[in-house]
Amino acid sequence: MLKKFAFPVGLWYNKNYCAVLAVTFYMSLSAGSGKDIITLDKAFRKGILQGIPIALGYLSVSFGFGIMAVRAGLSVSAAVAISITNVTSAGQAAGVGVIAAGGSYLEMALTQLTINFRYALMGFSLSQKLDKTFRLPQRMAAAFGITDEIFAVASAQSGTICPAYMYGLILIAFLGWTLGTLLGAAAGQILPKFIIDAMGIVGNGASINTLMEAGIENADILIAVTGSDEMNLLCCLIAQKTGHCQTIARVRNPIYNNEIAFLREELGLAMIINPELSSAAEIARIFQFPSAVKIDTFSKGRIELLHFRVTHDCLLNNYELIHIRTTLKCDVLVCMVTRDNQVLIPRGDFVFREGDVVAIVSTPPKANDFFKKIGIGAGRARTAMIVGGGTIAYYLARRLLEVGIHTKIIDRDPARFEHLRKLLPKASIICGDGTDERLLIQEGLENVDAFAALTGLDEENILLSLYAKRTSRAKVVTKINRINFSGVLSDIKLDTISYPRLVTADMIIKYARSMNESLNSNVENLYKLEDGHAEALEFYIKEDSAVTNIPLNRLHIRKNILVCSIVRGGQAIIPSGQDELHVGDYVVVVLTHARLNDIKDIIEG
Repeated sequence: MLKKFAFPVGLWYNKNYCAVLAVTFYMSLSAGSGKDIITLDKAFRKGILQGIPIALGYLSVSFGFGIMAVRAGLSVSAAVAISITNVTSAGQAAGVGVIAAGGSYLEMALTQLTINFRYALMGFSLSQKLDKTFRLPQRMAAAFGITDEIFAVASAQSGTICPAYMYGLILIAFLGWTLGTLLGAAAGQILPKFIIDAMGIVGNGASINTLMEAGIENADILIAVTGSDEMNLLCCLIAQKTGHCQTIARVRNPIYNNEIAFLREELGLAMIINPELSSAAEIARIFQFPSAVKIDTFSKGRIELLHFRVTHDCLLNNYELIHIRTTLKCDVLVCMVTRDNQVLIPRGDFVFREGDVVAIVSTPPKANDFFKKIGIGAGRARTAMIVGGGTIAYYLARRLLEVGIHTKIIDRDPARFEHLRKLLPKASIICGDGTDERLLIQEGLENVDAFAALTGLDEENILLSLYAKRTSRAKVVTKINRINFSGVLSDIKLDTISYPRLVTADMIIKYARSMNESLNSNVENLYKLEDGHAEALEFYIKEDSAVTNIPLNRLHIRKNILVCSIVRGGQAIIPSGQDELHVGDYVVVVLTHARLNDIKDIIEG
């Protein structure tokens, strides 16, 4: 096993040699008188107390290292021995990576020297603060314990520092580091894999050392979702230079919105996510189809899956599915029905019931015609009111104005009011309290077609939505930030709820799952539907097979599987039984209780 290396008689593979050399070089001539026991005891206790926060931090970081070491094939004792003899997080993580990869001694030495050379500089600096009581053995002991945090705390002390203080500071941190490694390595052998895979590391995500400690060299995807757009882009850039992974960055500031394509291309990003923009796009689609409670998009937006609820007065209540085409003459395809928390893929003899949530695929004009015939309202909104002038409101208003929907925004912040007036000259911007009933009525709430509650408080958004539903016939969308009360919210029966966090998470999961599936199958994209109870898979047909050039009604398609759309030559086709699959088609298949790796798997046998 790789531990320490000679070069030529003293070059250790971790930071110890660098720090010892620096301190010894500057302090080799120092010597001085001793101090009394009471003074030394106070200094030692001071070091212990100031080192406790460091030890607690090290406990969690080294816990992750312990798990990493065991997963790399090292024993618990080997992992602990590495921590005892090194005390360097990034160096140890990189060292374990070299060991796991079967690297050479030279690779190990060069890796550790590069990562830990900073400790030499710390040693030079810290040597200026050591008092004259430090002799060679004490200097070496202090050098061994130098870490980023210990250096920072020791350097911040006023005046010089004595050996006893350094011993206390190093000892407690050393114990925390070693104990964390022991616990992590032991846990790595007994914890379930899904828990181990979710373990975290404390550090700066834009730091090469932190990324290497997290295992960036072996990662498939890096997702940067800090509160800073610039930090996220920097993390992705460093990750690409350090590892060989796909990178996803969250970029929220509207000033970058027109530069997304440039940033993706120049920085080599796999995806840029913007929670506010994605939420606004989802709400805008809802306002263009007010009858829908949710809209999913496939095939780069060419295909839309519209979800709506069957009401008591709806024509579909107690209606057989086959009559949609035969009697109503509507060119829509019913893909799935959610009933009593179960997702069903219906056949022609299926009978709809009140409360069913039905998902259909259709083109916008044909969907509007369908909604008119079944009596649940039709036509896009012509006027919209938004309460709350945040980033989502800005993006939403801009999209609504682009399609000719008159938009009014109410926000109580005068500065934001002025800012929105400049950004959205075609919108009506009102400076006032959006929770004031008189103001809402005065601004025409009773007559608007669409209403969005987008304030920063979930409670306000819920109350505003309930009031809007009671006061008007508008399509109401409620923004909710917290996702832990979704069960309670379903009992309130709000029209449509928008979860910005879930929108972002869904986008990332879709990409990650699609990437994972594409490694082992011919799946181009994968979409989770109905909280994971159903999936939509997109296939690209590369060659002729048992499913091509044959009408769909002649294929023996497996139960709980439905071909819901075909994209051919950039045009979306809502398939009927007479349609066929051809080479070059993109095909979306909806399924429950099944798994597909290839388009040929849709047929039996």
